[in-house]
Amino acid sequence: TLVEEVRVANADLDEIAQGDPSMYNAGFEPNIAAAGDGTVYVPNYRPYAVDMTAAYSLAWTADPFETAITSTAVQGDDVTFGTRDNGVYLLDRADGTRRWRTTTDGNVVTTPLLHGATVWAGTRAGTVYLLHRDDGTVIGERSVDRNIHSITKSGDGIVVSGGEGIHRVAPVTS
Repeated sequence: TLVEEVRVANADLDEIAQGDPSMYNAGFEPNIAAAGDGTVYVPNYRPYAVDMTAAYSLAWTADPFETAITSTAVQGDDVTFGTRDNGVYLLDRADGTRRWRTTTDGNVVTTPLLHGATVWAGTRAGTVYLLHRDDGTVIGERSVDRNIHSITKSGDGIVVSGGEGIHRVAPVTS
């Protein structure tokens, strides 16, 4: 067959789903992210990673969050996402340990962009944040629009889409 369906054991999912079931998606559909080693990272109120190689097993779960989590980005040793509690988080890809959290001016519902030594994130308040990947310190921020929907790299710049259109924010320098 062209497609193989694999499901994580229900017991593992029961462990992940402990807590308030309203926190699963909170009205939006976040995206999973995959790494080259066959691990899939799943946003949830309690993020988790699943080994999708021959083992098909739960690799780790992170500590529960008090809010819904956006789509996940994975690169190198890092897993990052935004939350509806006005934060950007970075976890260790190997075990789900929280490395840092940075507070923003609004809900972060976009998938953050990992690029070199930086993390880019946008908020519903219309601010684009440039964060240092090692510790989450704010390198820069710029108000561009209301309700930022997505961030992507294009050529030598970062492009965001928001309530009023598409904006090129800055050349990529890191």
